[in-house]
Amino acid sequence: MYVYICRDDYTKYADVCFENFGDRVKHWVTVNEPNIKTLGGFDSGTLPPRSCSVPFGANCTGGDSTMEPYVAAHHLLLAHASAVSLYRHKYQASQRGHIGITLLTGWYAPATNESQDAVAATRMNDFHIGWFMHPLVYGDCPPVMRTRVGARLPDVTAEQSKKLSGSFDFIGLNHYAVFRARADENAFNLKQRDYFADGGIADPIKYILEVCIHQRGEHATERVIAVTAGQNEYAPWALGKLLDHLKLVNGSDVQGYFVWSFVDVFEFLFGNRMRYGLCGVDMNSKGRTRSIPLLPHWQPLFLSLVKHQGQSREDGGEMAGVGAGTGAMNSLLGKLAALLGDQYRLLKRIRKEVEFLQREIRRMQALLKTLADMHKLEELEKDWKCNVRELTYDIEDCIDRFMDRLGKGDARPGFVRKTVRRLKNLWERHGIATKIKDLKARVIEESQRRDRYKLDNYNPARPVEIDPRLPALYEEAKGLVAIDGPTKQVITWLMELKLEPKVVAIVGGGGLGKTTLAMEVYRKIGEDFQCRASVSVSRRLDLEKLLKDILSQIDEDEFSKCQLEGWEKEKLIRQMSTILKGKRYFIVIDDIWKEQDWKFIKAAFPHNHNGSRIVATTRITKIANSCCSNPGDQIYQMAPLNDVDSRKLFFKRIFHSDNSCPPHLEKVSARILKKCGGLPLAIITIASLLANKPQDIDKWERVQDCIGIDFSHENDDSIKGMRDILLLSFWDLPHHLKTCLLYFCIYPEDHRIPCEELRWKWIAEGFIATQWGYLDQEAENYFNELVNRSLIQLIDVDYNGSVQYCQVHDMVLDIIKSLSDEENFATVLSGRRYNSLPSRIRRLSVQSSGREHKEAIHTIIKSKIHVRSLNVFGEMEKIPPLVDFHSLRVLDLGHANWWLGNKDIKNIGSLPQLRYLRLHSARITELPEEIGKLQHLETLDLRECNSIRTLPLTIVQLQKLARLFISRRLVLPADIFGSMQALEEVSDIGDVDNALKFAKDLRCLRRLRKLSIFHDTTLGKATDGGHEKSCLELLVSSLSELGKYKLQYLHITGDIGVHLFRDPCCTFSHLQDLELTTVITEVPKGMASLTSIVTLDIKVRIFDEEGLYRLMGMPSLVHLQLKLSTPSRVGRKPTVGSNGFKLLKVFHYKTQDIEGTGIAFAPGAMPLLRRLHIHWTAKDVMSGHYDSIDLGIEHLSSLAHLQVETDCDAATLGEVEAVEGSVEKAVALHPNRHTLQVHIRREYEYYMYEDHKEREEMLNILG
Repeated sequence: MYVYICRDDYTKYADVCFENFGDRVKHWVTVNEPNIKTLGGFDSGTLPPRSCSVPFGANCTGGDSTMEPYVAAHHLLLAHASAVSLYRHKYQASQRGHIGITLLTGWYAPATNESQDAVAATRMNDFHIGWFMHPLVYGDCPPVMRTRVGARLPDVTAEQSKKLSGSFDFIGLNHYAVFRARADENAFNLKQRDYFADGGIADPIKYILEVCIHQRGEHATERVIAVTAGQNEYAPWALGKLLDHLKLVNGSDVQGYFVWSFVDVFEFLFGNRMRYGLCGVDMNSKGRTRSIPLLPHWQPLFLSLVKHQGQSREDGGEMAGVGAGTGAMNSLLGKLAALLGDQYRLLKRIRKEVEFLQREIRRMQALLKTLADMHKLEELEKDWKCNVRELTYDIEDCIDRFMDRLGKGDARPGFVRKTVRRLKNLWERHGIATKIKDLKARVIEESQRRDRYKLDNYNPARPVEIDPRLPALYEEAKGLVAIDGPTKQVITWLMELKLEPKVVAIVGGGGLGKTTLAMEVYRKIGEDFQCRASVSVSRRLDLEKLLKDILSQIDEDEFSKCQLEGWEKEKLIRQMSTILKGKRYFIVIDDIWKEQDWKFIKAAFPHNHNGSRIVATTRITKIANSCCSNPGDQIYQMAPLNDVDSRKLFFKRIFHSDNSCPPHLEKVSARILKKCGGLPLAIITIASLLANKPQDIDKWERVQDCIGIDFSHENDDSIKGMRDILLLSFWDLPHHLKTCLLYFCIYPEDHRIPCEELRWKWIAEGFIATQWGYLDQEAENYFNELVNRSLIQLIDVDYNGSVQYCQVHDMVLDIIKSLSDEENFATVLSGRRYNSLPSRIRRLSVQSSGREHKEAIHTIIKSKIHVRSLNVFGEMEKIPPLVDFHSLRVLDLGHANWWLGNKDIKNIGSLPQLRYLRLHSARITELPEEIGKLQHLETLDLRECNSIRTLPLTIVQLQKLARLFISRRLVLPADIFGSMQALEEVSDIGDVDNALKFAKDLRCLRRLRKLSIFHDTTLGKATDGGHEKSCLELLVSSLSELGKYKLQYLHITGDIGVHLFRDPCCTFSHLQDLELTTVITEVPKGMASLTSIVTLDIKVRIFDEEGLYRLMGMPSLVHLQLKLSTPSRVGRKPTVGSNGFKLLKVFHYKTQDIEGTGIAFAPGAMPLLRRLHIHWTAKDVMSGHYDSIDLGIEHLSSLAHLQVETDCDAATLGEVEAVEGSVEKAVALHPNRHTLQVHIRREYEYYMYEDHKEREEMLNILG
């Protein structure tokens, strides 16, 4: 059967679709109605391949209806998950699309109020929809199917479950009708047909993270829509009811609605007999006459739905985003559209003005975007682009002020209908009319300039520039350092005695020496091959030119023939493949920018078995992975030079010696090298510049101050070449990633940037597209793409692999600042001299201190109505009053800890557009009541405000607040949880003012994804009243309820955890990160049912075989931190075998007060484990009768990093050496002993004894 074998073929088919259409298709559906395909194809036999068996199917030609539908569904789901995994890992970040599946959801409701009919309806829904929805959410079929169907239902492995769970960005629902179900076992023939056996899931809509209603309508030979609950209904009214139920009652995120179809079409199975369209087609008429009988009913509803969608976004287009080159263009167009909607009911004159702005701005949109993506503009183009960009910001600021003023009159939508006079007064009184008039004049002026200078067709002669990478292709690596090791490693991989073709990809950021390394390898071993060639790929691939370049190097005669006959790409590929088919070839392909480019190029190289080799270089990790897709291929990751090698290279270029720097230049040399950050290109370029200068400290310091920012005074081609090479990565970015990268300029040099903070600010600024709602995930995708392109450096990674902090290279940061200045993106006050500051500052980063305070304050005051982001890093004594910052989205005062007080934030409520607020000061003791006015606030970070003891009750008015971070000393008002249902993250809760109410209302936060509750003080208020137990039970009940929705990250105390996971069948379908912050007695039974947990951190007193099995039963576990703390006792230690921890990669293991090692590893244990970190006490490990340690480290076959920390307190030197010796012995037996990185260190050596005698004497003295 085709479904048994089609999974790989389907994934390849999907790959072709994504690659060729992904730039246009933004919403992918993998399978349409799989529940119908499986039943129709393999049960009833009404659909292809018509496989069925009696008595279920008619006209059956073969098959088994009792088994094959389950097998078909299993493989369809796996094919779906495979396609989703491919899209997410390979295409989603760059194409910015979404992928899901579409299910048929004819809903079954009880025909009567009788309980047996309710059971009948539930089981129908369970087997019809839950069959597919349950695996997509929980990773397996509903439990009732496992029970009823038994062995005929295919098993789902742990790996398959992980791939299935969460494998959708949206769910499409094809909803035709609501059916009434009546219990009638004889009619359904239940004993033979188990599709309709008893089920047990509730409304599956609650499982759906994001719902896109894809299709609706019932076929009918007449234009009236078919039966729903015994009544005839037109589609619009049925749709209205459905949306009300999903969006309003269930709270589901309905993102769109599509009618199937616009016109009647030829139907797959029934030809012209069934009609689906809003527009009817008379199939019997010669001209196929069309009529629209439903239009009078449909059109009003459709328009009301559009209006409803606009109202639900409220800001009317923030989803479109803000860009460095396009300004607020996309966001503005959305807001203008919202302003013209029914919600505001504008006066005719006002409406006319807004319509004019919308029309003209939309005309400018395409040209502005085109110019924003070009990196070489003539002055006319640059000037027009800058003017229009600034214009979009000014218009949006004006519209925001108007909409904000309207909102202050009445919070309810539609209030302006009450009085036309109020709207008119607002328009005039607040100067909106005058501002719109001025803005309109500016719009007209720019439109006229565009037409006058014919900018749409403006195509001046642009000079053809030499590729700055060419010298590296042809220049020999003379005088370089630290290249021998990498060269030897790559050559070792390439010269392996294997005849299969092999690819080695060298990956790293610009300027690290990828091309130099590749060409050094090429020069050393190229002569060993029959054919060889080296080429460089441009950012925009000219495949024909590149192939001709290769052909000219491998066969000059064929190249001459190619030139004479004018071969095109297809013939070039065929001829090259023929030439190389029987040859051993070696090709270097330098600087690949796109996966598709690699596929085109690779097609010219035959897959022979002659020991052929290809070296590819790229700046992008994803492309390196694509190049190395076959077994045996290798990736070499370039790294910056260390300090020693950097000095050698620098001094060798200047003084022709490794270490002959004059003493007076030592310090400035160190500062220059720090700026270069181990980047060979930067070191060589700056050294070459300094080599031609006098050895004068003032001149060297001038060079140091200008690195990356202003080398205009230096007439040096190498400086320009370095900058151009580094800029190549920037210009290759899509526009939204350019914007996000430029945002790094607001941070000081060498600042450790919290990754989450950065992403939240991107969201607040409007850089992240919000079409599908999951802003955090989209922001993370942007971040990861910049990391993959080697533009962001990760500098602090937790034990569990999560990244905490990041930076950009100093040279890249300086270039970013320069580009930011050109775009008036952000203004940085860091002591750097400006000839003049922009007249309108959009984003301000204050990094100055001391005497520069006055300049900074003056700048802030001057630009405050335009400033969208204010970040203070310098030690300012004060900031201006926070009033009239009408456009401010981001306010970060997290580095102003010593001077910021209550008076500085008293006007915080006057920032109507604020989205992100971070404060850090022990002098702030309270937040003002006016904070409730910040209706757009999304992130409130008070973690470093330790003197704030409570929050004002007005905080409940922050209906868009998604992230609330507080100090553990703060007593949180319990009243907020019943009202602030937009909350997605809350930490760190240390105490609440009403524990019972908190425990009860916490369940209301159905959007909550991350929650941290520290200490058991949350129960303290209830303990005094004797309600501790009931409070704890309420809290556990609320957490269990949240576990059914979106909860992914949970850090709680051990006491709460023990009660929460005591049930063996507890369900937390999305929970991925769990930490129990205090010690628990044993591993709870419910741990084994946490199938989605990826990261676990627990501390256990008693750990035995049963506890180990519970942890091993967590199929998705990747990172485990386990601390054992048990009174000393001798017993059988648990042994990790081969039947668990299949995906575990990182294991941090700590013991305290236990004898021996606590656990052991048997052969086959933890097959994917890469990192093992052990912390133990030598005295305890060697206590009792233990002469040596038998931990079994040698059985961890994939181990790459081992770190052992031994606490020497109260141990003898012999015990410590025995512990370390046992580890070294295990390492010597390890299969990876030659590559295994081992770090063994001691703690508290001062408290170690020389021998047993000394310890006994000391114990006697101590009594």
